[in-house]
Amino acid sequence: GNIIGSASASSIDVLWAGPGTGTVSLTQTSAWGCDSSVSANVSIVPTPKPVIVLPNDTACENKILSYSLATPTAGHAYAWSVSGGSIIGSSSGTSINVLWAGPGTGTVSVNQTSSFGCASSVSENILIIQTPKPVIVLANDSTCENKIASYSITPVAGESYAWSVSGGNIIGSASASSIDVLWAGPGTGTVSLTQTSAWGC
Repeated sequence: GNIIGSASASSIDVLWAGPGTGTVSLTQTSAWGCDSSVSANVSIVPTPKPVIVLPNDTACENKILSYSLATPTAGHAYAWSVSGGSIIGSSSGTSINVLWAGPGTGTVSVNQTSSFGCASSVSENILIIQTPKPVIVLANDSTCENKIASYSITPVAGESYAWSVSGGNIIGSASASSIDVLWAGPGTGTVSLTQTSAWGC
């Protein structure tokens, strides 16, 4: 290892290198010039080196993603934290689930502590992408049976659409920004839409 700072004071700070055995030695000299030396062996134990497994360095807002350690070690303790989202469930296991909040930059961090008390932390940045919020334009919330009604949303370039209905049939494409629906017999029908961004949100 290496002494950090002065080597001639009554105490020292040592930055230890890799695992193995180190030695601390001291020679003390009196005002009369008499000296004596002493040494002590130090066992240098490994410091954890956590690596976070990212499914992706991007995430969709209001979606849950899982993050884990590449090589968890039995007997070690883990303390996870995030910014830009919330941990769902335990924050002290070898993996976590994160519900990401609004668009921006988030962070996933973990502190790993060995049974010897040696600890190390690592963080990863996550780009949080906006999730589409489609609003279906209804000419009316009622319709006539055996009649065709149109439904649409405000289109966004580069995004895809998947419509579905119950109580009727889509006439033509179900993947455009608008659809025509032929409604069947009296009752309650539903128009549903899944809008997906270019990022997959």
